[in-house]
Amino acid sequence: MASIKWIGVIKATCKDGGEFAILGSGFTGASQVYFVDAASKKIPASQFTVVSDETIECSCPPFSKVGPARGYVVVGNQEATPVKNSPQAQSRAIPQQQLIGEAGCVNVGLQTEYGNEFNVSDGY
Repeated sequence: MASIKWIGVIKATCKDGGEFAILGSGFTGASQVYFVDAASKKIPASQFTVVSDETIECSCPPFSKVGPARGYVVVGNQEATPVKNSPQAQSRAIPQQQLIGEAGCVNVGLQTEYGNEFNVSDGY
């Protein structure tokens, strides 16, 4: 079963859309990546690449509302399970040196309850 450990946000805005690195496991064969924003609007990825079994790089059109959002990956007609973070854990559940392009991610250190959660800004 696939799982999502962390979504690295390069950008996530209502103006310019989103660019992400999704980290987890079991992504080989992924057929769909999508996001649900604060307005409960489903936003399919405009493109995604399965880089490895542990990494997906993707982008999406602009979000409809500022606030909390979640990312989803579908593999074999099943949604990947988001990893629940411990109360003290940061939003990533993997060692810092394993992150792809960490310097470009705006949510490093953001504490979330689950690994598939992030925040959308207005981008203006």
